[in-house]
Amino acid sequence: MMRVCGALVMFLLLCGSAPAQSHCAKLAIPPDAPKRTVTGRVIDDLSGRPIVGAVVTLSGFCNVVNGGQRETEEPVNERTLTADDGGFAFENITLPAVMLNVSKDGYQDVWPFRRTAEDPIGNYPLDAVTGPITIRLAPVASISGVVRGEDGTPMPHAWVTLWCFQPWSGWRTLQYCNSLKTASDGSYGFGPLQPGRYFLVAQAWLAKHEAPKGTLDYVPVRYPLRTGNAAPLLELREGEQAHVDFALHREKLHHITGTVTSREQWPHLVDVVDEDRSKAYAAPIANQCCKFEAWVPNGHFRLEAQFTSSDGEFIGSTPLEVAGADVSGLVFHLTSATGIEIPIEITGAVKPFWFLQMVTQRPGGYVEAGPQSTQSGWMRDTTAPRKESVSVRPGSYELAVLATGNVYAQSVSSGGTDLLREPLMVNAGDRPDPIHVVMAEGAIVAGVTRRGGNPARAFVHAIPEHPDGRLFQPMLSDENGKFRLEGLAPETYWLFASEIELPLDLRNRGETDFWKQRAQRVTLAPGKTTTLDLRVLSAR
Repeated sequence: MMRVCGALVMFLLLCGSAPAQSHCAKLAIPPDAPKRTVTGRVIDDLSGRPIVGAVVTLSGFCNVVNGGQRETEEPVNERTLTADDGGFAFENITLPAVMLNVSKDGYQDVWPFRRTAEDPIGNYPLDAVTGPITIRLAPVASISGVVRGEDGTPMPHAWVTLWCFQPWSGWRTLQYCNSLKTASDGSYGFGPLQPGRYFLVAQAWLAKHEAPKGTLDYVPVRYPLRTGNAAPLLELREGEQAHVDFALHREKLHHITGTVTSREQWPHLVDVVDEDRSKAYAAPIANQCCKFEAWVPNGHFRLEAQFTSSDGEFIGSTPLEVAGADVSGLVFHLTSATGIEIPIEITGAVKPFWFLQMVTQRPGGYVEAGPQSTQSGWMRDTTAPRKESVSVRPGSYELAVLATGNVYAQSVSSGGTDLLREPLMVNAGDRPDPIHVVMAEGAIVAGVTRRGGNPARAFVHAIPEHPDGRLFQPMLSDENGKFRLEGLAPETYWLFASEIELPLDLRNRGETDFWKQRAQRVTLAPGKTTTLDLRVLSAR
């Protein structure tokens, strides 16, 4: 009977028939500790309508006085459901601050993809003037559709892969999101998804090993379709239920043959990767020997392999172009994946706290952070270089340098290569020249962000005229709208303030030109401070 009553009490609390009670009310807290009621509403971010039946969780820690001598912390975790008007309430809260998390099927938090300057990200301080709290949830987005063959018949057991575009501190990155097999009716579905930019690739199979019996076979299809060298992305809006159908078609395949060069062992197969990162084709190695073959349509590809044997780890990557004919006599080189050590020397007339990040170049103008970075370091003596090193595999790299204070990387070079504007090429067996980083005094931009003429919090963005190896992240002004950007290279920038944090792709002219037209253009000088008043721009 007691279990039934306890369950009934919990049921009533979750159903919103009574305000949730904080455990703090039951603990030995000081008698003069204020007790407050935390109230609010949960609404749909798009429509503004109340969300009924959302689970609201309040959490935090109670500071409890034990014998008047010391304090301990006791966790608090309470839940309730929103009522018909989206409202919720928690009574007898003695915490100075609480965390509020809300969940509801078909909805997600807004701040991970559209953080506002005033967004507390679930953390709410409580005081005598704390009023009702409004929490917005975004309806989730999704992508679904059907994969069909040439005759229009749904294709079961086909594969659809989703790729996500993710700007990273001004750089272009592309991440693998998920792959799904189509159902018996050829259908597929990705969700829940955040609003953003995506592309999909549908293919009849992944890494088919055996050669087809004929010269025609299904080839992967990308959405959105490529137009020349352009690879457009699908812009998925908040709450959008996008529908993308695929019609796969057959193309003539060409016979590709070659040999693998390595030590005494070879991989079981070589992947043939197309421009959209599809692995619809594979080149198996004959009888564990050194010969491979594949059947591939016209296009641009890469032969790729990575495997581990008793001799160590080996990798390989080489371009392949198929243009209306078979290709024979290919030689695919595998090299040891043992890291290649690159010395790094940092000098300068200032003493920064700095950090250097290696950035791997990927096809299509994308990059990937890694494979290694330096340790964060402090230059205590500027008369002698600080020495570090990184270990990388063969490949093409860019470098990003971060520093604290009014300091920037004036130059980053290796031999005769300017690594702020050119990639660092590392080949197997290389002994790379040291990377030289010269730190110098930067420029400063300070000022106030204003909304309606009044100081207000906002995100401050700086778009450089020449994006290079530096990382650019927006800065949040304080409660009085004040901001201070340090360590800027002495060149031309466009500065603006926005009500939300914008993950800008600084290498996309179509994207940056929109904001440049609304921004303030300034040319900075080292050691100088430029003062600006920035009007907060709406991103909608």
